[in-house]
Amino acid sequence: MEFYVGNLEGQIAHLRQSLGHFGPELFLCGWILVQLLTSVIPIIRKNPYVPTILSGIGILITAILVGDQFNTLKYTLQFDWFMGMVRVDGLTLIFKLFAIFSAFGIWLMTLSKNKQFGWGSEFYFFLSIGLLGMLLLSGALNLLMIFL
Repeated sequence: MEFYVGNLEGQIAHLRQSLGHFGPELFLCGWILVQLLTSVIPIIRKNPYVPTILSGIGILITAILVGDQFNTLKYTLQFDWFMGMVRVDGLTLIFKLFAIFSAFGIWLMTLSKNKQFGWGSEFYFFLSIGLLGMLLLSGALNLLMIFL
């Protein structure tokens, strides 16, 4: 699919279509905002297990959404999103699952240390931000996307 400078309607339609397939990353962005908002509310901030549970739920739902991308990928070999800046193929999905399982492993290892070290919501916020960066980096095709 070619994109011309004068074909603005085609570019907007392609961006809307790309956003429809960008589920795990969009969900994780929204979940990071939920984690950020719960760290501000004083009642929730007193309980140290709320950010831990929210982070774990977010990682698991992201894994389910990436698994759903495997189902949509079996009909085509690859997707090119955002005018060729991001490509999703089988290898990209394997790297995404590796990043998710690594983040889930880190989350599991920190469950017992949370009360001991007094980690608040910041640690789990940065864990989710790092996971989002790994998901975006796994499908990047050009240096601009890698830089972002």
